[in-house]
Amino acid sequence: KQSELSDIAYWVFEGEDDVGLFGSAANIQGMKDAYDVFYEDKAFVDWCLLDYREEVAVNETRGCVPPLTPLTMYYASEWDSEMVATAIEELKKTEKLQLFNDLSVCVVSGLYCGSQAIEDASAEDRMWVMELGNNITAITSKWDMKGPLVSNFTQVTELASLLIQVDLFKGTVDFGFDNDFSAENPVSQYSRGIVFWGGPLDERNTTGQEDDEEADELEESDGKLRKEFIKSEYLAGMEKQSEEDAHSGVNTYYFMTAIIGDVILGIVTQDALLALFSLAFVFFWLRINTRSWFLAYIGLLEIFFSIPIAWFIFTVVFQIEYFATLNSLALFVVAAIGADDIFIFMDAYKQSQYHVEILDDLETRMSWVYRRTGTAMAITSATTCAAFLCTLITPLSGLQSFGIFAAVVIFIDYVLVMTLFCTSVIIYHNRYENRAACGCCCPCGTIQPSNTEQAKLVLEQSDEEIQRDRVSEFFRNKVSGFIQTPLYRLAVGVVFLTWLSIAIWQASLLESTKESEQFLDENHPLQKSITILNKQFPTADDDLGLKVYYAWGLNEVDRKGVNRLLDPDFFGEPQYDS
Repeated sequence: KQSELSDIAYWVFEGEDDVGLFGSAANIQGMKDAYDVFYEDKAFVDWCLLDYREEVAVNETRGCVPPLTPLTMYYASEWDSEMVATAIEELKKTEKLQLFNDLSVCVVSGLYCGSQAIEDASAEDRMWVMELGNNITAITSKWDMKGPLVSNFTQVTELASLLIQVDLFKGTVDFGFDNDFSAENPVSQYSRGIVFWGGPLDERNTTGQEDDEEADELEESDGKLRKEFIKSEYLAGMEKQSEEDAHSGVNTYYFMTAIIGDVILGIVTQDALLALFSLAFVFFWLRINTRSWFLAYIGLLEIFFSIPIAWFIFTVVFQIEYFATLNSLALFVVAAIGADDIFIFMDAYKQSQYHVEILDDLETRMSWVYRRTGTAMAITSATTCAAFLCTLITPLSGLQSFGIFAAVVIFIDYVLVMTLFCTSVIIYHNRYENRAACGCCCPCGTIQPSNTEQAKLVLEQSDEEIQRDRVSEFFRNKVSGFIQTPLYRLAVGVVFLTWLSIAIWQASLLESTKESEQFLDENHPLQKSITILNKQFPTADDDLGLKVYYAWGLNEVDRKGVNRLLDPDFFGEPQYDS
């Protein structure tokens, strides 16, 4: 029971003052409080990784494995200050430290005893190494986090800074101190620790003949129970420890695989709500621009319809099987471009009411609108599609898939604007335009006389120039006059060339990515913990290792005929070494 490692909880600490995390009793206690969330709870023994290194009496409860943290030495069950002081004085001597590193692996551990340094060592040196090794072993054996805070905690820090230089004992202290911690700089602004969770949660007779599927189901069941227990019993305490004002000199962050899924899900849910907000904003902006709920609904509908139609062409017509996750972003691309196309079409429709020569009937008016907007939108849509299709240059299948899909979506959106939306504008003209104060759809009978006929009558009866909307008047009277002045044109040209020069200069400074992109905002607690873990600590003996697999008898894979867009499961033919 609970003899196997099933999960881990990371505590990550960041110091806020010059003395570092281990330079004051308050900071050390602040870190200890984080571990006490678990170890001070009597129920934790039913979930932790149990310590099977020692035998216990029948009526005694087996304890949990101590956390992997430097705090085990600061809260040692026993601390012999005199023995520690003697060890510190010996390790401070450079020649003695080098001698200990040369001999201790053989003398203390009985390993690698064939080196020349061992053969040349005197009996006195061997005895000194053995004595110092035994003393350090006795000191470290009491690091169990079961005692009070060592009163002389600066002595603990000094010992740790020296042990980092000792090859045989470096692994006992190097995990929890940052990159800059050393004998010359015994200050650590960052620290980390691991709390171990055990499984299986109940006693099982593991004979080695269990079905793999059954074992996976039992492990999954334990994982769900553990997750619910952590969320109900510990999560609130963990979040309290992570609050900014929890400790004045320490920032605390946590990272745990059991609940990371819920954290990511919360972030995704929040992002999804923001995405819905952006689409709602597009809808209401369509309503404001078109002044019609009917046209706003149709506009948003044609934007959404472009996605499934494009998907049909992408998968059925083009027979592309690789649908990248990135393709989902095409919805936001088409929301912006589709709304822009609608604005262009509606602007032309509104402007048409000021041209008396095209107001003889609706057909003539819409023909003018169709020709005026169709060419402009065709050019912009074509250039946008071409830009997305440039992704075919890259060998990355995900980008190729996104580029093709986005280009098809933009093309379908253009077709729908020129067909579906154009048709809806005619319905709007015949039944809803200038009706109802809020732009609603009632009454919905045919307007007589039509709005086109009314607009022509107004133009013919007016002796003065018709006042257009404020935006049109601004560009007609202000912007056009500004641009027509040579001096102003020259100033605009200079500003543009200056901006272009700066843009080219900045583009020349671009470099390839040197580190993995951050998944979250840099100030998010989870991202802070990941960043600190990746950047602020050296490789330690207790770091979780990376599995490396070796294979023999294989040459390079033959990539001939590989096209992951059409066949995402075919990576090529393996070539065997004959």
